[in-house]
Amino acid sequence: MDSEIKHRKPHQDIRPPSSKGAEAALPGAGQGGHLRAHRQGRSGGLSPPGWGCEQVISHHLDVYGLSDHINPIKASCAAAMADTLARRKTGEPVFFYTWAPNWTIFKLKPGEDVLWINVPEILPAPSRKAGVERMTVTGVEGAVSEPVKLGFVVSDIQVVANSEFLKKNPPIRRFFEVFSLPLADINEQNTRMQDGEDSARDIERHVDAWIERNRTTWDGWLQEARSAASL
Repeated sequence: MDSEIKHRKPHQDIRPPSSKGAEAALPGAGQGGHLRAHRQGRSGGLSPPGWGCEQVISHHLDVYGLSDHINPIKASCAAAMADTLARRKTGEPVFFYTWAPNWTIFKLKPGEDVLWINVPEILPAPSRKAGVERMTVTGVEGAVSEPVKLGFVVSDIQVVANSEFLKKNPPIRRFFEVFSLPLADINEQNTRMQDGEDSARDIERHVDAWIERNRTTWDGWLQEARSAASL
């Protein structure tokens, strides 16, 4: 097995789908996609030593009584996921931590290759109790249940800009308000970078290609922004 999963939408856990339902999908996964400890497994994914996700994973292994059943793999993102992808290709079950947007859930797509799963109950670490209401989320594509109990505080990606700058530039402010980039598109672009298309020129080419594929949407955002100049 391998460890868990988050998004700037969910922080969650993932596993392979199965026609036999939740319990058959992953040894150790119970009814409703909850994790149970049935046998020794491997826990990995994007959780290098010292990262915040590693701290939460260690907390989960402790409070859910999994320390004797799961061996966490603490390695670089690339090394841990290379091992996970290789085992998935051979048909082995994988259990891992990641987040979104991220290249990992482009190569292992939630709802097709893997599923986000629940923690048995929300038991936050003391330092994360303030965010307990954001540990249960609805509308997560590829989740095993609705809502899904992630056990991680859900974050989001938003534009941050200087207030005085925005007051002086209404068109830019409006553009920021209407701009929205689909998660799947970010995952795809991140995968291209992971696979070696990571130069400034590559990224500019990715942007240009995205705009061409979404020309109507892009032009609509620009029109919204221009309209704000006359307000």
